[in-house]
Amino acid sequence: MIILQLMICNNFDLINPIAFVDVASTSLELRKARIVRISIMKFHPDGSEQFKSHLINPQCEIPEDATMIHLIKNEDVENAKLFNVYAKSLSRYLSACDLIGFGIKRYGLPLIRKEFRKSKIYFPVRNRIVIDLMQIYHQVEPRN
Repeated sequence: MIILQLMICNNFDLINPIAFVDVASTSLELRKARIVRISIMKFHPDGSEQFKSHLINPQCEIPEDATMIHLIKNEDVENAKLFNVYAKSLSRYLSACDLIGFGIKRYGLPLIRKEFRKSKIYFPVRNRIVIDLMQIYHQVEPRN
């Protein structure tokens, strides 16, 4: 993490905070997926950083194949809070942040926005830079 911070703070003059966002979910199928963990590493233009990570009760069973990917079991989240408990504070925390993540455009951001909608919390994505590291990786390492 220190290397990442040095790369960001020494190589870029940030205007907005940058938030690296990672979600673990119950499914890869967006329409039925629910978040079971959200983790955010936030870098501010002044060089400071913050980290948040929350286990989320998805209010459904976590399939075994999903647990094999992220190692989060049903018993890990049975006493966790629901996403809507964190929604307002997460929206404020990510306010004015540009977003970075692996698969964030295709999967992570649509899933996060779905959970915000269910919580009746507005989460705008306009006027944000969204960088999908998976798209960059696939350009550098084509699968052909």
